[in-house]
Amino acid sequence: MKPRVPSGRPTQLRVVERIARPNSTWSDLYARLLETSWGGLLLGLFSIYLFGNLAFATLYWVDPGGIEHARAGHFGDAFFFSVQTMATIGYGAMSPISAWSNALVTCEAFIGLMGFALATGLVFAKLSRPRANLLFAKHAVITNWDGVPHLMIRAANARTTEIADAHAHASALTTHVSQEGSRTRRWERLPLVVADNPLLWLSWQLMHRIDEGSPLHGWDPSSDPSMVILVSVSGVDAVYADSVQAQQVYRPADVVLGARFADMMNERADGVLEMDYRQLDRLVPDTDDPHQS
Repeated sequence: MKPRVPSGRPTQLRVVERIARPNSTWSDLYARLLETSWGGLLLGLFSIYLFGNLAFATLYWVDPGGIEHARAGHFGDAFFFSVQTMATIGYGAMSPISAWSNALVTCEAFIGLMGFALATGLVFAKLSRPRANLLFAKHAVITNWDGVPHLMIRAANARTTEIADAHAHASALTTHVSQEGSRTRRWERLPLVVADNPLLWLSWQLMHRIDEGSPLHGWDPSSDPSMVILVSVSGVDAVYADSVQAQQVYRPADVVLGARFADMMNERADGVLEMDYRQLDRLVPDTDDPHQS
Protein backbone atom coordinates (compact mmCIF):
# COMPACT_ATOMS: atom_id res chain seq x y z
CA MET A 1 0.00 0.00 0.00
CA LYS A 2 1.38 3.39 -1.02
CA PRO A 3 1.47 5.82 1.91
CA ARG A 4 -0.56 9.01 1.75
CA VAL A 5 2.00 11.67 2.52
CA PRO A 6 0.79 15.28 2.88
CA SER A 7 3.14 18.13 2.13
CA GLY A 8 4.62 20.75 4.42
CA ARG A 9 6.01 20.86 7.93
CA PRO A 10 3.90 20.12 11.01
CA THR A 11 1.99 23.12 12.26
CA GLN A 12 3.07 24.85 15.45
CA LEU A 13 1.12 25.13 18.67
CA ARG A 14 -0.33 28.54 17.85
CA VAL A 15 -3.13 27.34 15.59
CA VAL A 16 -5.77 29.69 17.04
CA GLU A 17 -6.38 33.21 15.82
CA ARG A 18 -7.20 35.44 18.79
CA ILE A 19 -9.71 38.23 18.14
CA ALA A 20 -10.17 41.30 20.39
CA ARG A 21 -7.49 40.06 22.80
CA PRO A 22 -6.68 42.64 25.51
CA ASN A 23 -3.41 44.37 24.71
CA SER A 24 -0.90 43.21 27.30
CA THR A 25 2.28 44.20 25.45
CA TRP A 26 3.62 46.51 28.15
CA SER A 27 2.43 44.43 31.11
CA ASP A 28 4.19 41.35 29.70
CA LEU A 29 7.02 43.07 27.85
CA TYR A 30 9.82 40.96 29.32
CA ALA A 31 8.25 37.68 28.17
CA ARG A 32 7.55 39.11 24.74
CA LEU A 33 11.17 40.23 24.34
CA LEU A 34 12.42 36.78 25.35
CA GLU A 35 10.11 35.19 22.77
CA THR A 36 11.39 37.51 20.04
CA SER A 37 13.95 36.14 17.61
CA TRP A 38 17.58 37.22 17.96
CA GLY A 39 17.34 39.28 14.80
CA GLY A 40 14.21 41.06 15.99
CA LEU A 41 15.64 41.68 19.45
CA LEU A 42 18.94 43.13 18.20
CA LEU A 43 17.14 45.24 15.61
CA GLY A 44 14.80 46.57 18.28
CA LEU A 45 17.64 47.40 20.69
CA PHE A 46 19.59 49.16 17.95
CA SER A 47 16.50 51.12 16.90
CA ILE A 48 15.95 52.30 20.48
CA TYR A 49 19.64 53.20 20.78
CA LEU A 50 19.58 55.14 17.49
CA PHE A 51 16.31 56.91 18.29
CA GLY A 52 17.54 57.89 21.75
CA ASN A 53 20.71 59.43 20.38
CA LEU A 54 18.80 61.28 17.66
CA ALA A 55 16.41 62.67 20.29
CA PHE A 56 19.21 63.90 22.56
CA ALA A 57 21.19 65.21 19.58
CA THR A 58 18.17 67.34 18.67
CA LEU A 59 18.06 68.75 22.21
CA TYR A 60 21.80 69.52 22.11
CA TRP A 61 21.41 71.09 18.67
CA VAL A 62 18.90 73.70 19.88
CA ASP A 63 21.70 75.16 22.06
CA PRO A 64 24.40 75.98 19.44
CA GLY A 65 27.06 77.06 21.90
CA GLY A 66 26.39 74.50 24.60
CA ILE A 67 29.10 72.02 23.55
CA GLU A 68 32.72 73.07 23.61
CA HIS A 69 34.75 72.34 20.44
CA ALA A 70 31.57 71.42 18.55
CA ARG A 71 30.68 73.30 15.40
CA ALA A 72 27.78 75.65 16.13
CA GLY A 73 24.52 74.39 14.66
CA HIS A 74 26.17 71.18 13.34
CA PHE A 75 23.79 68.29 13.95
CA GLY A 76 26.46 65.65 13.30
CA ASP A 77 28.64 66.93 16.14
CA ALA A 78 25.61 67.00 18.45
CA PHE A 79 24.74 63.43 17.48
CA PHE A 80 28.21 62.01 18.07
CA PHE A 81 28.49 63.91 21.36
CA SER A 82 25.24 62.21 22.37
CA VAL A 83 26.70 58.80 21.41
CA GLN A 84 29.79 59.45 23.56
CA THR A 85 27.65 60.62 26.48
CA MET A 86 25.15 57.76 26.37
CA ALA A 87 27.91 55.14 26.15
CA THR A 88 30.03 57.01 28.78
CA ILE A 89 32.97 57.02 26.35
CA GLY A 90 34.22 60.56 26.98
CA TYR A 91 37.00 61.12 24.44
CA GLY A 92 37.56 64.61 25.82
CA ALA A 93 37.34 66.44 22.50
CA MET A 94 33.85 67.79 23.18
CA SER A 95 32.35 68.72 26.56
CA PRO A 96 29.21 70.52 27.83
CA ILE A 97 29.68 74.13 28.87
CA SER A 98 26.16 75.53 29.24
CA ALA A 99 23.58 74.82 31.92
CA TRP A 100 21.24 73.32 29.30
CA SER A 101 23.82 70.91 27.89
CA ASN A 102 25.02 69.89 31.38
CA ALA A 103 21.44 69.11 32.39
CA LEU A 104 21.01 67.02 29.25
CA VAL A 105 24.27 65.16 29.93
CA THR A 106 23.04 64.34 33.43
CA CYS A 107 19.77 62.90 32.11
CA GLU A 108 21.37 61.06 29.19
CA ALA A 109 24.11 59.51 31.31
CA PHE A 110 21.50 58.09 33.68
CA ILE A 111 19.30 56.83 30.84
CA GLY A 112 22.35 55.30 29.12
CA LEU A 113 23.49 53.46 32.25
CA MET A 114 20.01 52.09 32.90
CA GLY A 115 19.43 51.21 29.25
CA PHE A 116 22.71 49.34 28.82
CA ALA A 117 22.14 47.47 32.10
CA LEU A 118 18.65 46.39 31.00
CA ALA A 119 19.85 45.42 27.52
CA THR A 120 22.73 43.40 28.97
CA GLY A 121 20.41 41.58 31.34
CA LEU A 122 17.93 40.84 28.57
CA VAL A 123 20.59 39.52 26.18
CA PHE A 124 22.15 37.39 28.93
CA ALA A 125 18.76 35.98 29.95
CA LYS A 126 17.96 35.09 26.34
CA LEU A 127 21.42 33.63 25.72
CA SER A 128 21.52 31.56 28.91
CA ARG A 129 17.97 30.22 28.68
CA PRO A 130 18.18 26.45 28.16
CA ARG A 131 16.50 25.05 25.07
CA ALA A 132 15.96 21.46 24.03
CA ASN A 133 17.35 21.00 20.53
CA LEU A 134 14.90 18.24 19.66
CA LEU A 135 13.85 17.48 16.11
CA PHE A 136 10.43 16.08 15.31
CA ALA A 137 9.55 14.24 12.12
CA LYS A 138 7.41 16.10 9.61
CA HIS A 139 4.57 13.64 9.96
CA ALA A 140 3.06 11.29 12.48
CA VAL A 141 2.04 7.87 11.22
CA ILE A 142 -0.66 5.35 12.09
CA THR A 143 0.48 1.81 11.45
CA ASN A 144 0.11 -1.66 12.90
CA TRP A 145 2.42 -2.85 15.68
CA ASP A 146 1.93 -6.38 16.98
CA GLY A 147 -1.34 -6.48 15.08
CA VAL A 148 -2.79 -3.36 16.73
CA PRO A 149 -2.92 0.15 15.18
CA HIS A 150 -0.53 2.58 16.84
CA LEU A 151 0.04 6.29 16.46
CA MET A 152 3.80 6.82 16.07
CA ILE A 153 5.74 10.06 16.41
CA ARG A 154 9.50 10.29 16.06
CA ALA A 155 11.81 12.70 17.88
CA ALA A 156 15.59 12.96 17.77
CA ASN A 157 18.16 14.75 19.89
CA ALA A 158 20.09 17.11 17.62
CA ARG A 159 22.85 17.67 20.20
CA THR A 160 25.73 15.35 21.01
CA THR A 161 24.91 15.72 24.71
CA GLU A 162 22.20 13.80 26.51
CA ILE A 163 18.80 14.70 27.92
CA ALA A 164 18.49 12.79 31.17
CA ASP A 165 15.24 11.54 32.68
CA ALA A 166 13.21 12.42 29.59
CA HIS A 167 9.41 12.25 29.81
CA ALA A 168 6.98 12.37 26.91
CA HIS A 169 3.31 13.28 26.87
CA ALA A 170 0.79 13.15 24.06
CA SER A 171 -2.71 14.60 23.95
CA ALA A 172 -5.46 15.12 21.41
CA LEU A 173 -7.65 18.21 21.23
CA THR A 174 -11.07 16.85 20.37
CA THR A 175 -14.61 18.19 20.01
CA HIS A 176 -17.11 16.80 22.51
CA VAL A 177 -20.87 17.14 22.08
CA SER A 178 -22.95 16.84 25.26
CA GLN A 179 -26.38 15.26 25.49
CA GLU A 180 -27.85 18.76 25.37
CA GLY A 181 -26.09 19.43 22.08
CA SER A 182 -23.44 21.80 23.45
CA ARG A 183 -20.03 21.56 21.81
CA THR A 184 -16.77 21.99 23.70
CA ARG A 185 -13.11 21.51 22.92
CA ARG A 186 -11.07 19.50 25.41
CA TRP A 187 -7.71 17.79 25.71
CA GLU A 188 -7.68 14.02 26.03
CA ARG A 189 -4.54 12.14 27.03
CA LEU A 190 -3.00 9.68 24.61
CA PRO A 191 -1.18 7.18 26.85
CA LEU A 192 2.17 6.20 25.40
CA VAL A 193 3.50 2.65 25.35
CA VAL A 194 6.82 3.98 26.74
CA ALA A 195 6.65 7.48 28.18
CA ASP A 196 10.01 7.61 30.00
CA ASN A 197 13.52 7.57 28.62
CA PRO A 198 16.40 7.54 31.13
CA LEU A 199 18.88 8.94 28.62
CA LEU A 200 17.72 10.55 25.38
CA TRP A 201 20.80 10.93 23.21
CA LEU A 202 19.65 9.32 19.95
CA SER A 203 16.16 9.09 18.47
CA TRP A 204 12.93 8.16 20.24
CA GLN A 205 9.85 6.69 18.63
CA LEU A 206 6.75 7.49 20.68
CA MET A 207 3.83 5.09 20.28
CA HIS A 208 0.21 5.30 21.36
CA ARG A 209 -1.88 2.12 21.19
CA ILE A 210 -5.18 2.78 19.39
CA ASP A 211 -7.55 0.38 21.12
CA GLU A 212 -11.19 0.71 22.19
CA GLY A 213 -10.25 3.10 25.00
CA SER A 214 -8.21 5.44 22.82
CA PRO A 215 -9.61 8.83 21.74
CA LEU A 216 -8.28 7.95 18.28
CA HIS A 217 -10.25 4.70 18.04
CA GLY A 218 -12.14 4.74 14.73
CA TRP A 219 -10.69 8.15 13.87
CA ASP A 220 -9.95 8.99 10.26
CA PRO A 221 -7.78 12.08 9.59
CA SER A 222 -9.82 12.94 6.49
CA SER A 223 -13.13 12.93 8.40
CA ASP A 224 -12.14 15.17 11.33
CA PRO A 225 -9.90 18.03 10.17
CA SER A 226 -10.29 19.93 13.46
CA MET A 227 -8.41 17.51 15.73
CA VAL A 228 -5.00 18.55 17.04
CA ILE A 229 -2.39 16.13 18.37
CA LEU A 230 0.17 17.62 20.75
CA VAL A 231 3.35 15.84 21.85
CA SER A 232 5.83 17.26 24.35
CA VAL A 233 9.17 15.98 25.60
CA SER A 234 10.89 17.31 28.72
CA GLY A 235 14.02 16.39 30.62
CA VAL A 236 17.29 17.65 32.10
CA ASP A 237 19.95 18.85 29.68
CA ALA A 238 23.41 17.55 30.55
CA VAL A 239 25.14 20.82 29.58
CA TYR A 240 22.78 23.30 31.25
CA ALA A 241 21.95 20.97 34.15
CA ASP A 242 18.49 22.46 33.89
CA SER A 243 15.07 21.43 32.64
CA VAL A 244 14.37 21.71 28.92
CA GLN A 245 11.16 21.14 27.01
CA ALA A 246 10.12 20.85 23.38
CA GLN A 247 6.74 20.32 21.79
CA GLN A 248 5.19 19.75 18.41
CA VAL A 249 1.65 19.88 17.06
CA TYR A 250 0.27 17.64 14.33
CA ARG A 251 -2.92 18.42 12.47
CA PRO A 252 -4.87 15.69 10.65
CA ALA A 253 -3.14 16.68 7.40
CA ASP A 254 0.18 15.78 9.06
CA VAL A 255 -0.87 12.20 9.94
CA VAL A 256 0.06 9.54 7.39
CA LEU A 257 -1.72 6.19 7.04
CA GLY A 258 -0.13 3.10 5.56
CA ALA A 259 3.51 4.00 6.27
CA ARG A 260 6.13 3.62 8.95
CA PHE A 261 9.37 5.44 9.76
CA ALA A 262 12.58 4.35 8.08
CA ASP A 263 15.37 3.23 10.39
CA MET A 264 17.74 6.03 11.41
CA MET A 265 20.28 3.72 13.06
CA ASN A 266 22.95 1.73 11.26
CA GLU A 267 25.68 -0.42 12.76
CA ARG A 268 28.97 -0.32 10.91
CA ALA A 269 31.30 -3.27 10.50
CA ASP A 270 33.53 -1.93 13.29
CA GLY A 271 30.61 -1.95 15.71
CA VAL A 272 30.05 1.84 15.72
CA LEU A 273 26.45 2.99 15.61
CA GLU A 274 25.55 5.65 13.08
CA MET A 275 22.45 7.86 13.31
CA ASP A 276 21.48 9.40 9.99
CA TYR A 277 19.43 12.57 10.53
CA ARG A 278 18.57 12.54 6.84
CA GLN A 279 16.26 9.63 7.62
CA LEU A 280 14.29 11.55 10.26
CA ASP A 281 11.39 12.37 7.92
CA ARG A 282 11.70 9.38 5.61
CA LEU A 283 8.71 7.04 5.46
CA VAL A 284 8.53 3.59 3.95
CA PRO A 285 5.35 1.85 2.78
CA ASP A 286 3.64 -0.38 5.32
CA THR A 287 2.53 -3.86 4.39
CA ASP A 288 -0.58 -3.71 6.55
CA ASP A 289 -3.46 -1.28 6.59
CA PRO A 290 -4.08 -0.25 10.24
CA HIS A 291 -7.77 0.33 9.51
CA GLN A 292 -8.26 -3.28 8.49
CA SER A 293 -7.06 -4.88 11.74
